[in-house]
Amino acid sequence: MKGRDLVWLGRIDEDKAPHLAVRAAQILGRRIRMVGPVFVEEYVSRYETAFASDRVEWVGELGGAAKTAAIAGGSVFV
Repeated sequence: MKGRDLVWLGRIDEDKAPHLAVRAAQILGRRIRMVGPVFVEEYVSRYETAFASDRVEWVGELGGAAKTAAIAGGSVFV
């Protein structure tokens, strides 16, 4: 059974703009799981308030079956 969470996959940096996915989840009143490596710490610091929310789950970098399961477990892949 799929969850209600949004799932974002990619590297955590300005080019991929995961803060926009976090904002979309906030607007929708949903949780979001962030899957991917942090490439630029300063970027995370800039959006610390949004990323530190209890509705944002930091999963980290995944590969293979774990990545597939993380995507399949969400209701929306961002």
